[in-house]
Amino acid sequence: MADAKKEYISILEGEGEIRISEDVICSVAVLAANEIPGVTVASGGIAGDIANLFGRKNIGKTVKVSLSEEAPSLDLTVTIDFGVHIHMATAQVQTAVAEAVDSMCGLKLAAVNIQVAGVNFEKPAESK
Repeated sequence: MADAKKEYISILEGEGEIRISEDVICSVAVLAANEIPGVTVASGGIAGDIANLFGRKNIGKTVKVSLSEEAPSLDLTVTIDFGVHIHMATAQVQTAVAEAVDSMCGLKLAAVNIQVAGVNFEKPAESK
């Protein structure tokens, strides 16, 4: 299914092979996770902030795709807003990420592992 030496997941379908970059899977996971209220995918720290300034995607430390013979699994690091029920929010993230990766990439994930790295105590900015 996949060549662990490369950053692509290969799927044999129909007339040939489809290769999906791990970065694509990570981006889909981040977008799906960030849709859950009270959840933010953790930035890559100061290095992630600097990379974002230069237009680079630095999701390597917050999202990781692990390849196996059966199916890929995904590790995702998030922060949770204060007052949000952690177990319920992370369960919603697991479901949203698995469904998004399946619908967009055609991949069934073996697992979506969530690490809660912190709690956000800041109140969201009020819109005018």
